[in-house]
Amino acid sequence: MNPNFSGSVVVLQDGKLVFESHKCGPNTPYPLASITKSVIASAILQLESHGKLQLGDTLKQYMPDFLNGDKITLHHLLTHTAGIWKETQGPEQLYTSDTLMSLIESIKQKPLRFEPGAKFEYSNLGFSLLAYVIECVSGQSYKSYVLDHIFTPLGMHNSRFNSEINLKGSGDLYATAQDLMAWLDWHLSKLHMAQGCIDAPFHYGYGEILVKSQEEVDYFFQDGNLPGFQSLYVHYPHRKLTFVILCDDETADLSALVNDLGWRICAESIHFRMDW
Repeated sequence: MNPNFSGSVVVLQDGKLVFESHKCGPNTPYPLASITKSVIASAILQLESHGKLQLGDTLKQYMPDFLNGDKITLHHLLTHTAGIWKETQGPEQLYTSDTLMSLIESIKQKPLRFEPGAKFEYSNLGFSLLAYVIECVSGQSYKSYVLDHIFTPLGMHNSRFNSEINLKGSGDLYATAQDLMAWLDWHLSKLHMAQGCIDAPFHYGYGEILVKSQEEVDYFFQDGNLPGFQSLYVHYPHRKLTFVILCDDETADLSALVNDLGWRICAESIHFRMDW
């Protein structure tokens, strides 16, 4: 491992800690960026398991005045196939005082970019809409719901949302590597059941990127980026091997780090890549 790496790394194999490194201590939280989407997805799936919503529910059920909301399902939002208006935020707009509702108000009367389900187009705002659905169903803010029903039961005491980040529900979560690792066991089992049988070798949805080789799942991962920071988790189900990497260096090669550690632990290449 590069001695100049700045961040936290935790690796588990078969449920046991096999590698750990913390440049600034194990209790230092880092911005998770798009891994926030994984947490929002897990909250939606939890609510579904409790009978509070269905993945086929339309957006109109929760926001009657959302243009074309009768065509957009929660599944579309979770798989970036809803066709909603694409945000054009630049770095200068990352830290603002916008609320969740102000973000939604800015797009709810915009026309669809394409028919829901027709194609994939990455969307931060889709997960802001999912955060709003959590609020409608639970009667709590999405932040309070996640804290009460996910973080606290899992002992994630160093995780929090940053209200200054203008990526509500899609990139505003901070956590330590240990907290994120504690969450992964719970999240991954529910996520796999939700996605069901996927034939494609690559699939992105429900806050997770799935990569298959032949008929078997090779690995799952999700990464995130904010100016000055990177985040990544990777899980190899058949190897029972999980990586969590959080760092404050946007130039660090996290794929190389995963492959290097994988070689040391497994004594063979694990063939990880993010550039799909």
